Amino acid sequence: MTRPTITIVTPCYNAARFLEATIESVISQGYANLQYIVVDGGSTDDTSKILKQYSAKIDTIISEPDRGQSHAINKGLAIAQGELFGWLCADDLLEQGALTSWADLYQENPNAVGWTGSNIQIDYAGNALRTLSPQLTKSGFGVWWYEQKIIQSSTLFPTKLVKSLGGINEQFRYAMDVDLCVRLSKHGSFIATNKVLSRFRKHETQRSQENVLLNECEVITTYWCNGYTKEAAGRLYPTRIMRVIIEYVLSTEKRFPFHKTLKMFIKKILGIFKLYPSIR
Repeated sequence: MTRPTITIVTPCYNAARFLEATIESVISQGYANLQYIVVDGGSTDDTSKILKQYSAKIDTIISEPDRGQSHAINKGLAIAQGELFGWLCADDLLEQGALTSWADLYQENPNAVGWTGSNIQIDYAGNALRTLSPQLTKSGFGVWWYEQKIIQSSTLFPTKLVKSLGGINEQFRYAMDVDLCVRLSKHGSFIATNKVLSRFRKHETQRSQENVLLNECEVITTYWCNGYTKEAAGRLYPTRIMRVIIEYVLSTEKRFPFHKTLKMFIKKILGIFKLYPSIR
């Protein structure tokens, strides 16, 4: 049976510290039907040197200013030719054999809207911290991360369907993966394996650790806009918000003053109706 074609996009900006390891984890897969695209937002560090070094092994390199990570992913999606599509951030890694495992999962369940697996969280130096396994429940995406858990770096999506839905929502800076999964869930089911498919590097300068309050705001927003109004309201309960605030206060990254962030969070929550006046 012919293996499906897979497109992996790596968005990056000033990512020289980890980019080479990320590229190696993709090109060393030995998967014949792979299209690998790297989209650089005009880095000023050594990213360009690394990309030049690997130019013969990367199908397409785009290096120009962009509007952020979501825009960079969409640039790759626009030229994606694979049946399956996913993105791998420039500080994360694919586990050896991941592409073959995804292909097996797809061929067993070709009508799914996503194929996902487990993930190992690693620290700055690459040491394993913990393993996260996917959780798929009947409760659906209204209980994201508590009962429903899909790890983006370990997930591939059907390219044609993602394109038909408009790609990545560029209004999201942090929770674009949650938003995509919620929208896709209206069209079918996700299929999971407990196999480890990627390694997610957790460090203080990564985007997902940048601001947990605004990340939560975006999750609430996509809930609301996709019909999970009850669940969106539930995440605004004082106990839930206090948990998020505590996570922020205890985080090691303090680039954003807390009082300004909290003010921005409240402003964004109150502006949900203006940002998204209709259910998508």
